[in-house]
Amino acid sequence: MNSARIVPWASPSELDELKEWFYSKDQRAKAVARVKSYQSKGSQYLPHVIDTTSQITSAMLLDETDNKVGMNAIRMAYTMALIRFVNGILDPSQQAQYAIPLHTLARKVGLGSAFVELRHWGTHERELPSIGMLRFTAKEALSWLWDNYWNSQDLEEIVSEEDASSRDSIEAPLDENTQELNRLLLLWPGLLYDFSQNKSVWQNNSTTLISSANFVVSDKKDKKSKSPDDKINHYINDLKAVWKQFPQRDDFVKVVMAKYNSLLLHVLILKLNDFDTHYFRWLLAEYTSQLDSAKQSKLKKNNFTKRKAQSEILGRHFQTYQELVSKLVKRVLNHVNIKTVMTHWDTWKEIISEHPSYLSSIIVGSLLKKMDVAANSGDDWRKKKKRKQTETTQVVIKSAVVLYQELSETYNKNEKDTYEQSFNIVRTETKAKDPPKVKAISANSILDDLAKLKKRAAEKTPGITKESKQPKVVIWQQAKDWTPKPFGVL
Repeated sequence: MNSARIVPWASPSELDELKEWFYSKDQRAKAVARVKSYQSKGSQYLPHVIDTTSQITSAMLLDETDNKVGMNAIRMAYTMALIRFVNGILDPSQQAQYAIPLHTLARKVGLGSAFVELRHWGTHERELPSIGMLRFTAKEALSWLWDNYWNSQDLEEIVSEEDASSRDSIEAPLDENTQELNRLLLLWPGLLYDFSQNKSVWQNNSTTLISSANFVVSDKKDKKSKSPDDKINHYINDLKAVWKQFPQRDDFVKVVMAKYNSLLLHVLILKLNDFDTHYFRWLLAEYTSQLDSAKQSKLKKNNFTKRKAQSEILGRHFQTYQELVSKLVKRVLNHVNIKTVMTHWDTWKEIISEHPSYLSSIIVGSLLKKMDVAANSGDDWRKKKKRKQTETTQVVIKSAVVLYQELSETYNKNEKDTYEQSFNIVRTETKAKDPPKVKAISANSILDDLAKLKKRAAEKTPGITKESKQPKVVIWQQAKDWTPKPFGVL
């Protein structure tokens, strides 16, 4: 039987609202105020991650006050918030008999070593970290909190046991493949450091037959400890096995994107066959459904009703159009093999045609640039097939150009505003300021200005000012009419 747990929020919806406030630019002050009200009920009931999110956000809001409190106070607020963030994340893992290095603990939870270095700097060094470093690290800390707490299933599980039990009774049990995929995704934060520091292991498709690892003498004591290469290869093989057995691969993409991580997405694009096509099919379907739901919720005055976004995954990470294009489109297309795209262009064309939009035109435009580079690279080494390959390439490029022109003529950039407003983002428009009031010009005011200018010019002219009549004292020049006096005597 599960024991009851005291929490400061009244309902799960209130906690979801707090999450939206923290990661919405215009509602952050309300989120900080609500956390302060939670603390008044008892700080022992408030989870550390909510408290540290509030502290970091409060420091960022202080930084946006046009330096009214002084830069030193802003740097101090940033530093203290980040130190408490690192300590609160790593201290619970410090349970060994002897102290474990913080870099090791940070690596296990997927926290960058830069956070540990900044904590050491802010704690022990005389000078505080620079404001640029603090601003960057604060944004990274909020991103880490989003990926590891606010965007995880734990957020809903800690709310109340009643809500969890009701969800379990409603939701259908997961199949074995989905359970295995969720297990692999839970292991990802612990492998994040190995993947980021050993990119040559998984980015290179060729396997090296001769390497230093093949000549290492095996020891019975070291059987339990695996090298980073072994961990990476074992994890990729498990992902490939789940990918092959997954019945609906679009659902595979949906589960992965619920735990979005840019590096994991890079690995999946390179290592799983046809993952890129299923990914873009899912992305365009989610995007168009988000636009359709936004258009349906418009009122007569073109205002959007307050509602929960239909696409929960896009709403968690990519509420701005710029983030959507940069992180989910262009960054992924950089990892796509353009030759594979050209070989399976019919499949790509079908996916894009199923969900036409302005975002689809951006995807086709980016693919066209990569196709043009591949066509002019001249890396075809088979001379007999070079002419045939060139003809096929030109046919694909012409088809892509036609598709791009059709999408560009049909859809425009207005989708950007529709997409962002669907998540209730209040965009502050620059209002035209009232023109400054021009004072009435008269002859007396002109004469007064001329008199002031003459007086100012006379004061700047050498030989006229009072200061110029007095002799100037130059450094190290012996002063006249000076008599030494004892110290302290005026």
